[in-house]
Amino acid sequence: MSIITISLSLFIPILMSISGLIFIFFPPKKLNSIVGYRTKTSMSSQEAWDYAQKLRGKTWLILGVIGFICSYLLLQLLSVSESTIVITIISLQLVVLYSSYIFVEKSLKKKF
Repeated sequence: MSIITISLSLFIPILMSISGLIFIFFPPKKLNSIVGYRTKTSMSSQEAWDYAQKLRGKTWLILGVIGFICSYLLLQLLSVSESTIVITIISLQLVVLYSSYIFVEKSLKKKF
């Protein structure tokens, strides 16, 4: 398996994990329209904003670590062409990435 295949397959989970850590430890402090988890619900109040930034960070860290492990295992287990592996893994990762927004939005709507 080539280094390019491995790199492409693990890029999204690594990026999610790093982004999650940044949002846990250094979330945007003030409500703004440039940086942060910006949705109508998260920007409804400063309290909602703070909650959304931390929750997104925790969610992305957890999903990034799980995604890394699952992606690595899939790389080892799948015995198809490298392009098929990359497309399959990245497609699954994008589904997980977008589902994290649904989770955060549902949590925000429940709390606020």
